[in-house]
Amino acid sequence: MFDLSKALSTKTKSAPKTIKGVSGCTLVYQSQECLDLVTEIFRFEGWSDPTCLKSSQGIGKFSEQQTSQIVLLELNESKNVVEDAKAFASKLPTHKGVVVIGKEDAISTLRSLKEMGFYYVFWPVNKQEFADFLTHVNKNLKTFSGVSQQRKAKRVAIVGAKGGTGTSFITAELSSLLSTQGTDTILVDHQYTDSNIDVMMGLKEFKPKAIDEFTAPLHEMDEEGALSYLHPARKNLRLLSIDGNMSQTDILNYNQTLCEYWLEIPTLLLKIFQAALTLKWKRNC
Repeated sequence: MFDLSKALSTKTKSAPKTIKGVSGCTLVYQSQECLDLVTEIFRFEGWSDPTCLKSSQGIGKFSEQQTSQIVLLELNESKNVVEDAKAFASKLPTHKGVVVIGKEDAISTLRSLKEMGFYYVFWPVNKQEFADFLTHVNKNLKTFSGVSQQRKAKRVAIVGAKGGTGTSFITAELSSLLSTQGTDTILVDHQYTDSNIDVMMGLKEFKPKAIDEFTAPLHEMDEEGALSYLHPARKNLRLLSIDGNMSQTDILNYNQTLCEYWLEIPTLLLKIFQAALTLKWKRNC
């Protein structure tokens, strides 16, 4: 028999809440007008309130740990939108979607920002059109599509003029730190003779990848072949270390070409470290 009182008294488990629409957004604004419009759009659409930061406060708060996936950058008061956007790009990881808001009505501005992997919205903008645009950007980020694919991985070079200056040590520590923070990191070792980067990273029975005249030419290299040169060190951290009987110039060119190949795959990696480079100087007697 159906017990009505028991059914009413039984607590039903609530379904987990799912966030619909745009979530995780940061606005770097210059004017109060832009701030009011963006906050009004998010509240009307029922989205989580964006994190708002005045551009005069600086952008040092942006880091790898930031949860915001979409960054809105207002440059309505900027004298050069493209140059200011470039300066801003250096502070952000490549996996975030960036929407630039500006008043420059020029096709060159749109093309330059697109090449950088940035979206561009011309100001003033209609509220409904802006909401639909942000929804489109959010969808692109989830499917790894859109102009964000144009953003290349970042490089950080650590260079030592001679041996024993701690170049390898700093490189190993810095790359390990980024990998533990969730950044997909590739450490590129440019010390082609007597490298000790494997010791610094605690790798056992490690041998650099050898290349010679029988190695596959770079113009025949595919994605699988390029990835085969990487040695998995730990989670989110891989190492590229090659040597061979070829001249150091040829090895360097081979190394650099592999790096350029990986830079074209932003979904594959976020940062590249070029490190442990020792310059050997010849003294004239």
